[in-house]
Amino acid sequence: MIDLRDWGADPSEASSAMPGDDLIRGSGIEQGTRAIDIAAPTNVVFDFLAQMGFRKAGWYSYDLLDNLGRKSATSINTGWLVTEDGDAVPGGPISFTAAIVDRPTAFVLQVPAMKLGLHRIDFTLSYRLDPNGDGTRLVSRARLRIAGPLGAIASRALLLGDGVMVRKQLLGLALRCEAVARGTANVDVSAATAKTNAAPETATAQTTATARTAAAVDAAATAQTATASQTTATAPPGATAQATAAAEPTTRESSTSG
Repeated sequence: MIDLRDWGADPSEASSAMPGDDLIRGSGIEQGTRAIDIAAPTNVVFDFLAQMGFRKAGWYSYDLLDNLGRKSATSINTGWLVTEDGDAVPGGPISFTAAIVDRPTAFVLQVPAMKLGLHRIDFTLSYRLDPNGDGTRLVSRARLRIAGPLGAIASRALLLGDGVMVRKQLLGLALRCEAVARGTANVDVSAATAKTNAAPETATAQTTATARTAAAVDAAATAQTATASQTTATAPPGATAQATAAAEPTTRESSTSG
């Protein structure tokens, strides 16, 4: 299995502190840090993040798995944006909290601590947006702890699958944000209707190079994604996918042993 735990991140990014790290404290925490360069300003990237959610913009990843097949938005709908700490973000089976909303530098999603059988689950998904010339260096970190029987093993396994989803999400974000920055996708100010535009046929040279580099792992990622689909309902990358999948080992253990 290809390990995408720290896909795209350099060692300093993987080891540095991130917004929201303090939301889960103590031992037994698994984390993965992923990163990508995006040729779009931080405010554009932030708005694409702030409109994520089930029945909103989607998650820009594998729509069949995490958005019930509904295509993720390719433009910004200001009516979908979360603007305050504590705003709810719909995720399908469960909702998330936008724990930190600091435009345009940081956005953190949190699954409130929850019990599933013998397990307690804590999860955060954070994004840090660093200016990079005229563009953005986007760093994402998932932190997960499953306390209970075999919890550490489940956490590590789920974080591997999460890497597949978040890698796809970051590549999808880059394509969408760069299209908006170039003026080939629109900003939709309707709070009621998402008028999305088709993604451009060609990305910027930067995103194309990133996509080609990532293509080497696509076959393995697809196989991992197919496996993940057996345990994933409507699950956003890095969040509900893990919380939902965590219920499966709980169910098995309950019969035999967030």
